[in-house]
Amino acid sequence: MAEDSRFIWFGSLHHGLLRLDKSIRTGNPPFSELQQLQLDSPLSGLTVYAIEVGGDGDIWFSTNQGISKLAQDGSLFNFGQAHGLQETEFELGSSHKDAEGFLYFGGNHGYIRFHPKTVSILARPSDVMLTRVVVGDNITRSHGPRSNLNSIILNHNDRFITFEFSALDFTDPENTRYRHKLVGFDTDWIDIGNRGAATYTNLPAGDYVFRVQAVNSAGVWNYQGLSIDLEVRPAPWLTMWAFAAYFIAICGLVYMGLKIYRSQMLKKQQLQQAIELQQIADRFADSLQDQLEFQGKFTDSVHSYNKQLLYWVRFCTDTTVEWEPAVSELVHDRLQFRLGILELIQDSLYYRGEKLYSNLKTYTARLVNLAGASHAEVLSRLTTVNDIREELFPAEQAIPLAIIMAELFDNSLAHGFVNHPAACFVRFSVTVTADPTSGSDSVKFVYQDDGIGIPEGLAFDASETAGFTIMEHAAEALGCDLAIVGRGRNMVVAEFDIAWAS
Repeated sequence: MAEDSRFIWFGSLHHGLLRLDKSIRTGNPPFSELQQLQLDSPLSGLTVYAIEVGGDGDIWFSTNQGISKLAQDGSLFNFGQAHGLQETEFELGSSHKDAEGFLYFGGNHGYIRFHPKTVSILARPSDVMLTRVVVGDNITRSHGPRSNLNSIILNHNDRFITFEFSALDFTDPENTRYRHKLVGFDTDWIDIGNRGAATYTNLPAGDYVFRVQAVNSAGVWNYQGLSIDLEVRPAPWLTMWAFAAYFIAICGLVYMGLKIYRSQMLKKQQLQQAIELQQIADRFADSLQDQLEFQGKFTDSVHSYNKQLLYWVRFCTDTTVEWEPAVSELVHDRLQFRLGILELIQDSLYYRGEKLYSNLKTYTARLVNLAGASHAEVLSRLTTVNDIREELFPAEQAIPLAIIMAELFDNSLAHGFVNHPAACFVRFSVTVTADPTSGSDSVKFVYQDDGIGIPEGLAFDASETAGFTIMEHAAEALGCDLAIVGRGRNMVVAEFDIAWAS
């Protein structure tokens, strides 16, 4: 660390030189204003071991590649073994400035002593020269920084070109770095380290300028660098003359086509009129036949639906009387509820594409109001989660599934929350997953509440109540089993498939 009149300077392990402006007073923690110097030099990211301020205000610091100087104008210079240093590795925090202005930096084999005013710096940038150009198997050599090779022309079959170049810095050539850019092709400069060559392949036709810049071992950039014009000529069949010929040929073909087309149109008009009249007659006949078939299919569909609905009415009635014969009022209430469920199912049906479908999400919302009418106290503290998507299900599967949902929900209201005075919830979920391998949709139904759960000993395959018997029969219609899961036996799951229409 070092300090001058304006900044406090810090060294870092991987981020080069850092500084803190003493004039900034933001109220933030001091080190939050620490700035990394973005120096245009390959030395800006080195490890800094020690820092000293020279008598003229320049910053001197030891790194893992020698000793560097940061001038007040922002330029950076580095001194290595090529400049007389016996070593380039130094010790952390090992530096000193005496009363006469001499600077000392300690290394692995002793210390280095010098006065900043006696150190001469070659601040002149190094010239960049083009040494060789390789185009395919052809090699062009160029010597000297002011070569007479100012432009290069490539044909369409020249697949690649390589530029080789060098900076005239003999002091420490290993620390010379290059960057190049092909103007018109590269969006930014490409840093290639100390490798003095650049290769481009399969360049599109066009005009380019190849530029090279170099920074010598002293950290001085040659921004003017080397510049060569490059022209890549298009293939003969992609030139302007070729496109003009293409255009003339296309115009000729279009003219001939129009002429032939017009001569044939008169011959086809009468035949086309006759065909159109016949098509009108055919469409009328087909439309009439489609209407007849549609009416027949619609009648069959309504008939099938009514038969299925009557079957469920009869089954629900018989089952209710069988299991609850002694309590006439209860029988009446249960019949009214289950007939109301069937009415809800009918209200949720839609006719589409010659088939009946049901919207189970709308049905579930109406089910809550119907079942809750007899359980107002429970409904006042109940939260219903309807996770069913807004989509249509075939009536063949939707009707038995809707009956299962109604019986489960009514069972929760009547028995599940009796000793549960706090807030409670029920959740309906239907998930549909397409299975292309089997040509069907896999449906998973989940019902869950946070009540007391289904008591041990009760099961759908050994029914002891009318509701369980109805649900088991509905599950058989779906071709699946109802499973009671969860630690509290408060979740019922059913999984079945719906085959795709052929």
